[in-house]
Amino acid sequence: MFDFIKTSLGTKIALSISIFLVVMVISGAGCIYVVQAARIDEQFISKVKNLSGIGAQAIGRVIENAIEKGAFSEESAFDNQYEQISGFVPPKYTTRYDSYLDKEILKFQDEFLKDPAILYAIAIDANGYVPTHNSRFQKDYTGDNQKDYYGNRTKRIFNDPITVKAIQNKQEISIQPYKFDSRIDAWDISSPVFVNGKHWGCFSVGYQAQEPGNIKLSLFRLLFVGSIMFLGISISAVYFIVKQSLQPLIEFTQTATHLADGDMERKIRSRRKDEIGQIADALERLRVSMKAAMDRLVRKPDRSGASPQQSKAKPL
Repeated sequence: MFDFIKTSLGTKIALSISIFLVVMVISGAGCIYVVQAARIDEQFISKVKNLSGIGAQAIGRVIENAIEKGAFSEESAFDNQYEQISGFVPPKYTTRYDSYLDKEILKFQDEFLKDPAILYAIAIDANGYVPTHNSRFQKDYTGDNQKDYYGNRTKRIFNDPITVKAIQNKQEISIQPYKFDSRIDAWDISSPVFVNGKHWGCFSVGYQAQEPGNIKLSLFRLLFVGSIMFLGISISAVYFIVKQSLQPLIEFTQTATHLADGDMERKIRSRRKDEIGQIADALERLRVSMKAAMDRLVRKPDRSGASPQQSKAKPL
C-alpha cells in the first residue's frame, strides 16, 4: 500500500488534501462545539436566574401583603423561635407564619417544576428554614427514615454548605454547582428575598445539569455525523477530481515510455491550455524532433557513398 502511495502522484495529492480537510473539519467542529456548549450553559443559567429573581420578588410581595392585611406581623415574618413538631426524624418546625405560606405559595412554587429540568423551587428564610417545600417533597410519611428524609422535606431547617451560602447572599444572585441528593449533577441558583427592605432569606431554584448536558450531547452527535458525511463526500470528490485532472499525465507518461522505446509515430495531442497542455506541446515537439533526427540518421550515407541499407546488403 505504501509503495502504491509513493509511486502514485494522484494518491499523494489526494491524501495530502484529505489530511488537511480532516484537520480543518475536526478543528472547526471542535470550535463550534466549545462555543455552542458554553452558550447552552449560559442560556440555561440565564433562564434559571430569571426564574429565581421572579420567585424572590413574588415571595417578598406575598409576605409584605400578608403583613399589610394583618395576617401576621412583620415581627412574626422574621420569627426565628422555631417550635419543634414532635414525631419527625429529622425534626420539623412550625412558626407564626408557615401555615399562611402553605396556602399562599405552594401552588406558585410548584409551577416552576413544570419544567422537567427544575428539581425544586423554594423560599428559605435567613436561618435555613423551609416553611413550605414543593409538593413532590411533601410525600406521606412511611416510617422509613431514609425514604422520609428525601420524600418529605418541608418545615425543616437546612444547614448544608449550599443552603448556608444561598441564605447569606444579599447580592443579586448566587450560583453553586452541587450534587443534588448526592447523586444528581445540579446547579443551585438563589436570589435574596427582601421584606420591607429587610433581608428575609432567599428563593432557590435547582436545575439538573443533565438537561443542558443532553442538548450538548445532541450537538456533539450532530457535529460528528455532519463532519463524517462532509469528509466522506469531500474526500471522494477530491480523489475523483485529482484522478481526472492527472489522467493526461498518465497518458503522457505512457507516451514518453514509447518514445524511449523508439516508437516515434504516436502523436501527442491535447486541447488544454494549462500546464498540462504545455507539457503535451513540449512532448510533441520532442517527438517530432526525435523522429526527424532518426529519419536523418536513416538517410545519411556511410563513407563508401552507400546508404545504410546498401552497406548492409550482402555481396553477390
